[in-house]
Amino acid sequence: MRWPSCKPILLLVPACCPVAPLNAQNLPNASAVVTLRESVSIQQPRIRLSDLLPASADQQLRQAAVAVDLGRSPEPGSFRVFTSDELSRRGASKLRVQIPEEVVVHADGFRVKTSALRRALADLKALPTRLTATEISIPEEVVTRTENAVFRVVRAEPGSDSHTVMAFVKCETRTDCGAYVARLRFSETVHWTTVEPRPAVKTFGRGTTQNSLVRPGRPASLRFDEAGMRITMPVYPLRRAAMGESVRVLDKASRRIYLARVSGENQVVAHLEEKK
Repeated sequence: MRWPSCKPILLLVPACCPVAPLNAQNLPNASAVVTLRESVSIQQPRIRLSDLLPASADQQLRQAAVAVDLGRSPEPGSFRVFTSDELSRRGASKLRVQIPEEVVVHADGFRVKTSALRRALADLKALPTRLTATEISIPEEVVTRTENAVFRVVRAEPGSDSHTVMAFVKCETRTDCGAYVARLRFSETVHWTTVEPRPAVKTFGRGTTQNSLVRPGRPASLRFDEAGMRITMPVYPLRRAAMGESVRVLDKASRRIYLARVSGENQVVAHLEEKK
């Protein structure tokens, strides 16, 4: 008996393969684990996890990290600190990265151009047009997000003597910089035109003039400069103080009191620590 010839039949069974999210376990052809940088400087308005990657990170990891938004960048000249727990919660733990205990993100900026500030001062009607400031002092920490920022002088007040003026300045574009105070020095006596200067001799205790840049009950930023590092923290002044004056400030978190020097509106620089 002869059996009929049979041809083999190939059955194709489709397999269901769900797409898993891109993370440390399923990154195809992923390279070795990389460590996030502990200090980063950026200029863009928002922080991405890709900004924290070292130069050795491959392109695939960078593409995955750029999707992780860490929030707004700090103000120009300032910084923001991320803890390892915070970075993990925001998505860093899903990628093939090692997370340091802390990551500090600095906002790069451009130094204030005195020529741009002089143009803004020219529009201030309170000052005589024939006078030109021979010296303009701007706090070191003041920088702008863009190179050619345009400034606007909000107001001007008499300084510590008849040759100085305190100019309160803002950027025309709000995101370019924060408000700051510039100290102007003139070779001649300043005679105010459209406004009456407030008497600089009037005091509010301890010889503080009426041109107070810090006041009790209003938070200020205390800056520490040490060993090439810059740290800022919120504090509360214990009295009124003008530009350049010494003032004691309180850190409510630690209950410590610091002696500082006024460097701008709600800005002080640490001098030395005092025990409470």
